[in-house]
Amino acid sequence: MSDEQQSSQGVQQFIQELREKGVEAGQQKANRLLEEARKVALEIVQKANREAEEIKAKIKKDIEQDKASAEAAL
Repeated sequence: MSDEQQSSQGVQQFIQELREKGVEAGQQKANRLLEEARKVALEIVQKANREAEEIKAKIKKDIEQDKASAEAAL
């Protein structure tokens, strides 16, 4: 193999290594972003569930008060 072929092969190998490192770094960043998005989504769902429970409790209390008022009026 000539020096030129060896040099060309070395350059190609170097380019391939750079690509692999770039792909790996990109995948790691994507994984971090995905994990962060999952955490944020979970927080949003948990907050929505808490708010829904608060609304249900308030509605139940209002219904009980209305029922008591209606019974008192009879």
